[in-house]
Formats: sequence, C-alpha cells, structure tokens
Amino acid sequence: MKEIKLIAFDIDGTLVARGQQTVSEKTKIAIEKLKAKNIKVLVATGRIPTLIQDSIHTVLAPDFYVTINGQLVVDQHFNVVTHRPLDSNEVQYLINYSREHQINMGLKWEKGMRVVTNFDEFAKVYVEHDLDKLKYLSDHSQDSEFDLRHIYGVFFIGSVEKVLALESHLKTLVLSHAFDDSYELFDPSVSKSKGIEDTLSHYNLTWDNVISFGDAHNDIDMLKKSKIGIAMGNATEDVKSVADYTTLSVEEDGVYTTLKQLNLI
Repeated sequence: MKEIKLIAFDIDGTLVARGQQTVSEKTKIAIEKLKAKNIKVLVATGRIPTLIQDSIHTVLAPDFYVTINGQLVVDQHFNVVTHRPLDSNEVQYLINYSREHQINMGLKWEKGMRVVTNFDEFAKVYVEHDLDKLKYLSDHSQDSEFDLRHIYGVFFIGSVEKVLALESHLKTLVLSHAFDDSYELFDPSVSKSKGIEDTLSHYNLTWDNVISFGDAHNDIDMLKKSKIGIAMGNATEDVKSVADYTTLSVEEDGVYTTLKQLNLI
C-alpha cells in the first residue's frame, strides 16, 4: 500500500453516523495514524463548509474539503481552492418559478443558505433534526434582487408533485432526492471526484494513489475512480455494487477496521 498517498472520506454515514455530530474514538485514532504516515486526508461532502460538523474540523483537521459535491473546494484554512458556481440565469429562473408556484426554496452559498420563498416553512423542515442549522439560514423571501454570482446549490422543500413538475423546465441542472420531501438541484458535470481531482493536481498525484470511503449515491463516482473504493456497511445497494470492498457500518467503525486490515494504520 505504499502507493496510497491520499484517502477521501464522505462525512455523513461514513465518518459520522447520520444525525450525529461527533466521530468515534477509533475513527479519530485512524486519522491520526494516517497523518503520522504523511497520508493526506480529504473529506468530500454535500454540505456547505459552515455546516460541516465541528468535530471534523477540530478532531480530524482534514488537509482539504471538497464541499457541495465538488462545487466548492477549500483548504484546511478554508481558503478557496476552486469553485464552480451555478449559472446565474438559471438560478434566477428557478427563483421566479418557485415563487410563482409556492415551492419552498433555498440557495446554497459558501456560508449558509439564502431562503428565497416561504422562510418559516423552509426552516421548519430544514432544521428539524439539527437546530444548529438555523443560524446559517437567512430570510430573503421579500427580496426582489439577488447576488447570484456565488450560488453553489439549490434546495427545495415541500410538495413532491410541485418539485417534480419543475424537472421539465431545467436546462443544465439535475434534480436529486435529499431526504423526506426535500430535493436538491446540482450540476451533473460537477461531482465529488471533480473536486478531488483539484487536490490531486495540487500534490501531483493520480487516482492510483487514492482510497475512498462512502455510503451514498453521490459517492459512486469517487469510489469507481479510486485505486480502492470502499462502501460502508450501511451504504445503499447501488454504492455497494460499484465498490471494490464493503466494510462494516459507520456505527461499527468500518473506517478503522478496513484501514487496519490494509495495514495503513
């Protein structure tokens, strides 16, 4: 395993159990041992930087963060490495559409979520399992003009029928189910693997130097491209089907177990 120089981890369902805020003691030990061997640690997540759990920053201290599924890459000091904002014209069209059809809508930017329709309804669902998220929401439901230069994602909450009806009006973006009655729009040309490639070029590495861990659909691309792609035991079946190996679940410390089996820690 001498050729492995970087390990990419999804966060929710991989490093941290879904709905939780902290990493396990064994995961902490595993990351410390990787760093002692000068193996770079990267996290790849759908979250915006400010919504990444504090324990990821303080306990694991990754070398790079691939956030918003590759739309925004930042270093350990949160300096922007690369960013891929959404097309502002399409975002403006979606704002107009959501207001006309009363769809609860939020815009992801680097430091939070700008809610552009029905703030109270949006916030009630969005922060249901994590009240700390509320401080990152800002109410723009009465605004008539927006700065759309640095929007990296679109989030819808509410009527499934209304949201799905939106699909036929999309130009470059793709609709993806997030949770319950919530959906995200993303640019299909951007992915976690695209963001990881930004960091590989920084270190003059290739995918042959990478192991990745993940559990959800947005992890598939990076698992397939890595030298070794590892699915968590709690991963969805489509993720397991493309992985080279399936480890134990996040609750069973699958990350620690597999890194030890590979003699990386």
